[in-house]
Amino acid sequence: MFDGDLRVNRTVYSIYWPRLPAHSADVRHYLVVADENWSGLTTATEDMCEVVDPDLSDFDLRKGADGRDMLVHWAAVEDALLDRMIEYDQAAMMEFRRRLEGGRPAIRV
Repeated sequence: MFDGDLRVNRTVYSIYWPRLPAHSADVRHYLVVADENWSGLTTATEDMCEVVDPDLSDFDLRKGADGRDMLVHWAAVEDALLDRMIEYDQAAMMEFRRRLEGGRPAIRV
């Protein structure tokens, strides 16, 4: 992510393409944790970022509130965790970090 003249690595936890009236084309948005002390997610648009690791294996395809496709990190899918982190819910952020530390659960078939 670009922060002025600096390049700062951030992990992406959701990717979505909102329809914005100000843009003639859809712009990709990333939800990232701004820094370790941040208690929620913030948005960065594709013009603010350079993807350095295109691996999507930790993401699940979901429908956003607007019915459009979005990619969401597995640890943020359940319990409306993603929405709560966007609202800077500190308890949600702590739960998210706990899930990350525990690792992705095995898929049951």
